[in-house]
Amino acid sequence: MSVALFPDGTFDPRPELDALTARWLGAHLVAHGEGPLASLETGDVLRLLVLPSRSAPIVVRAHASGSVVTHDARKSREAPLSPASWADLAHTLELAAFFTLPSDNGRSGHDGFQLLLEARRGGKARSLQRFGPSAEPMLTRLSEKLLELGGADPSLLRV
Repeated sequence: MSVALFPDGTFDPRPELDALTARWLGAHLVAHGEGPLASLETGDVLRLLVLPSRSAPIVVRAHASGSVVTHDARKSREAPLSPASWADLAHTLELAAFFTLPSDNGRSGHDGFQLLLEARRGGKARSLQRFGPSAEPMLTRLSEKLLELGGADPSLLRV
């Protein structure tokens, strides 16, 4: 039995393309031990999945409650997240207008990376997928900050 990680229509209004994207991204999250964002502890959370074209995938999840979890090809690790670091992430999320952006940037198949950026904040949840490099500097900055806090190399987002 498979678990639906994303509500129907998250990525595309066309059911076939939406299901394909959800299966593709969901398979990577599950392979890294992640489940639906809604199943995580209550409270605000950000999650980033990066699928680079030339290296292994990485997942970074930050919780407002004070932790950052990273899964990569080598291991999974958890570290504390300071209130100031969470506030910085939350501020960048707002500057990016995350909850008003389209779920897809209209690009596909570019040699660079694909990313999934998810947020649950103040009772609202949203998932965005992007092929990069992105022309959205604040989303790129948010992703770089998550990678840095997770102990990963933010140059994954530079091609």
